[in-house]
Amino acid sequence: QRARQPHLCGYLAVAARVRCQLSGSPAFDLAAARNRERRSMPGRKKETGILFAALMLAAGACAMLAAREYLPYWTNQFHTWVLRREQDTGQEEGKEDAGGGKDWDKLHKINGDIIAWIEVPGTKIDYPVMRCPSSGYYLHRDFKKRRNVLGSIFVQPEIPKGLSGQHTVIYGHNMRDKQMFGSLHYFESKEFFEEHRDVYIYLPGETIRAVPYSVYDCRDATDTYRIEFGSGEEWQQWQEMTVEKSYHDAGENPEPGSQVVTLSTCSNGRGRKSRFVVNCIVRERSGIDAESVDLHGEACVRPGT
Repeated sequence: QRARQPHLCGYLAVAARVRCQLSGSPAFDLAAARNRERRSMPGRKKETGILFAALMLAAGACAMLAAREYLPYWTNQFHTWVLRREQDTGQEEGKEDAGGGKDWDKLHKINGDIIAWIEVPGTKIDYPVMRCPSSGYYLHRDFKKRRNVLGSIFVQPEIPKGLSGQHTVIYGHNMRDKQMFGSLHYFESKEFFEEHRDVYIYLPGETIRAVPYSVYDCRDATDTYRIEFGSGEEWQQWQEMTVEKSYHDAGENPEPGSQVVTLSTCSNGRGRKSRFVVNCIVRERSGIDAESVDLHGEACVRPGT
């Protein structure tokens, strides 16, 4: 009985022919339509394959662009990690010794421009400090002089190797992943500022302990970056200016003749020429002849001015 029933497709085909005859249009051939659909399938598969290949190429291009952007971050992080491992003696008490327990002979073989090592507890700052042979040389070079957008932590050529001047400015990039001086912005928090009161700078045979007393944003190339002073009075006026600009009250100000170390990086969201600085009073210099560095000012005043 089921075999006697006409197939639905047969009814549809007959109905289509009748409709075409009544309207005067060409007859509709269901079989021919099916054949045309089958012939079009390879073309559709080809189009799908092309679309898939294009999507894969786009994904690959995006991956290459991402790798190109983040590769400097990864390579700098890896090379710095290796350097820290080489300098880690495994003895925490070594950091209490003059020079921070660093192998200065090995560091100088890597690069003779390495003059110090800076460490700021509570941040990611734990890097060698380079002295530029020319202005801004290490702005986009790592500690092995290789090109890298992250650059290095550095001082300019006019800063003496022993960091013995009245005012030493140390520069570093403000990186999004907090590498270099990116985590310096932690000091914008009053709570962090109050809880983290030490900055350590290690030199061959010497340790400097400095205490942050002022943090603020400023413009590049302004009085904040002045390192030469004609008199003790000018030096004291500069110190008072930095205290007035500070976002936080440290409860302690530089004494007349105190040495100051300024850590400088780019500001967050304040324009290309804006800088964020942390001014630190040098409280201790251990492991050196006390007469080689004047902590009371007079010998540090530039002669003849």
